[in-house]
Amino acid sequence: MQYLFKNTVGLLLLFIVVGIAYHTKGEKMEVNYDYAIDMANEFLKEKDFNIEEVDVVYDHDCQNWKKLYLNDKRFVEHHTQLLKLLENKHYWAIQYIPKRMSGYIVKGGGAWVFINKEDGEVITYFFEK
Repeated sequence: MQYLFKNTVGLLLLFIVVGIAYHTKGEKMEVNYDYAIDMANEFLKEKDFNIEEVDVVYDHDCQNWKKLYLNDKRFVEHHTQLLKLLENKHYWAIQYIPKRMSGYIVKGGGAWVFINKEDGEVITYFFEK
């Protein structure tokens, strides 16, 4: 009986953890935005990017990404490889912008990290100068 109880509690905890990281959308499982941000933060730390000097911008439905870059012909012409990686993928575009101090931008640029909504993996990234 004690063995059954431990396994039931273990399974319940597993379902809770999975439920926090994923939510159901139709029949597909999708990584939620908070989990995607955690994955992007870890990825940038591995690239020695100081995430303490930037703010994470919630880019709902990739609106900032589309407005800032996908409509910019020069960007599209010079970043075809990056754009091919994103083609036909469902992803979160996570934007990092430099924090402002007394009206001035902190030295350094921002970054974008693209997280696959289906598995939480980094698809690609780039740093702004």
